[in-house]
Amino acid sequence: METIFIAKSSRGAAHFRLGRIGTRLVAVAVGMLCVFAFAAGLHLRTPRPPDPRPDVYAAAVERAIEEQRLEVASATGDARMHLDALALRLGELQARVARLDALGARLVDVADLDPEEFGFGTPPPRGGATGPAPAFPPHRIPDFLTDLELLEATLRERALSLGVVDTALTGRKIEAEFRPAGRPVSGGWISSGFGWRNDPITGKRMFHRGVDFAGRPGSEIVAVASGVVVAAGRRPGYGNFVKIHHGAGLSTLYAHNRKNLVAAGQAVKKGDVVALVGATGRATGSHAHFEVQKEGKSIDPIEFIRGGAGGG
Repeated sequence: METIFIAKSSRGAAHFRLGRIGTRLVAVAVGMLCVFAFAAGLHLRTPRPPDPRPDVYAAAVERAIEEQRLEVASATGDARMHLDALALRLGELQARVARLDALGARLVDVADLDPEEFGFGTPPPRGGATGPAPAFPPHRIPDFLTDLELLEATLRERALSLGVVDTALTGRKIEAEFRPAGRPVSGGWISSGFGWRNDPITGKRMFHRGVDFAGRPGSEIVAVASGVVVAAGRRPGYGNFVKIHHGAGLSTLYAHNRKNLVAAGQAVKKGDVVALVGATGRATGSHAHFEVQKEGKSIDPIEFIRGGAGGG
């Protein structure tokens, strides 16, 4: 193929020859130019979609905000419902603490303890540094948490106080259980007291180491305190006797018994029947001889007899 180019300023025509490859390259280039021109024309002729209106955007945003507001309102309602339930439970617990305070105060009064030492009915001592209050939403959660903390501290305080009162009462109960108090017989009357007297058999002046209770033959003799039987048998003068050790150096002795009902080494509780009233040994009639010994020395039992009901 021969191609000729003619220029205005040229004095003559310029020509040159293209081979087969050159001819194909020119054809491809011309085809690509045509395609680009056609695509550009389509782009210019195709109309652009119009921009969305502002009111459409606003409506979409309002719908999203409303949906979130409904979710927040639902969550807030659930939270308030649970909070009200917890507040009701808190009120019940506070009422129980008030009842514990009343019970503790009553126990302190009965036990004759120092009320200021236990502080029932008063909040526990508290403290802490002051500072700016944190920003909380306008609901009752901060107050609720504060009430819970105060209730927890109050319960701990009351538990400790009641524990101390219980220990004190238990100690007193144990002490009362093992301290001689009351009468060894349920009936009868004191026929002879503690101290110097004329011996009922010889008439001579002699020291009486106990108190005699006149009683019906065979009636019960009870332990006036808990303890351990250290001796039970027969002794001159006493006849059948039982001796019980109660601790703290105190012992009680029951003599002239018709029959002993306990043996040495046996543990007894206050009020247990240990013997029956009789007239064994040096006796002019049926009665219970009752002695209290401190470190092995006989002391006047009258203060112990008056200290409790004992057997009656």
